[in-house]
Amino acid sequence: MHMDDWLPAYDFSSVHAITILEVQEVAYAALLRADLARPLLVRSLMWLRSLPAWNAGRPGPTPPPDYPVRALAGLEFTVLADAPPNELLLGLEGRFWEPSGGLRKSAPDDFMKPIPPGYARALWNFTLAPQALGTRLRTETRVACGDPESRRRFARYWRVVAPFSGLLRRAMLAEVAREAAP
Repeated sequence: MHMDDWLPAYDFSSVHAITILEVQEVAYAALLRADLARPLLVRSLMWLRSLPAWNAGRPGPTPPPDYPVRALAGLEFTVLADAPPNELLLGLEGRFWEPSGGLRKSAPDDFMKPIPPGYARALWNFTLAPQALGTRLRTETRVACGDPESRRRFARYWRVVAPFSGLLRRAMLAEVAREAAP
């Protein structure tokens, strides 16, 4: 798993998985083309997350009308590893606890450097593995903070956001499974 190469030590994590009743190559292709914002729950949670930025007069990033996983690169995510049909790894840096998210565009090389103080680094991967009845699609999110103050701020933010983040991830996985269905 490439996540261990990019972020072996982290402060927070979340894991979700689903079984897709298709072979791994079909499931991977569905991951790349699925509109991850199609579920109403996903659109609603993304809209709620953007409200504080709008209220502060700083609109946050707006997802494209269709939201295939590769479109995330346009929302400040960086593709760190792409190993079809086994894994796709994305990275993001920001001050997630701020209303705007404090996102910053980063190149892959930036993720091999120490995390700047005042920031957090998030990695989000999708791994696919064959199993007896199809493919296991698993997503993991890891977050590491650049300093103790960022860790405290992110911990407060995460206590509120984590349950909703889990709902979002499960809805996205279900959308990939729907896309893969014949």
